[in-house]
Amino acid sequence: MGYAINNSLEHIESNALNPCGHIPVVSTATGGLRVVLGAVEVIAGLAISILQGIVSAYYTRTGDDRKCDFSAGLGTMLHGFANLARGTVEMIPFVNMITMKYDKDPESGLYTNPHRLHYRTEK
Repeated sequence: MGYAINNSLEHIESNALNPCGHIPVVSTATGGLRVVLGAVEVIAGLAISILQGIVSAYYTRTGDDRKCDFSAGLGTMLHGFANLARGTVEMIPFVNMITMKYDKDPESGLYTNPHRLHYRTEK
């Protein structure tokens, strides 16, 4: 579920928000939209993590083998936090131009597709 949310939001980001986020005045609106989408991702990621943790704890064996998998929810939350930060930067005219570097080479710095990271918490 978390991966489906990330994939659909990534499509919106790469095809609409990222290109418009480079235009100084337009980026104020797209940055605000990105902040809202980031907040939705954080809330959805938290809900997914809680549900995924409960379900995985319930359906795994008891004792030392019990594992709680939060990977999808945490990835969604990280992506949401990245969108919150980027949206805040994009809302400032001409400062938003810094995001062009990360769109051309997303592995170079702050905005590195965190939803592709996988986390596993073992108890």
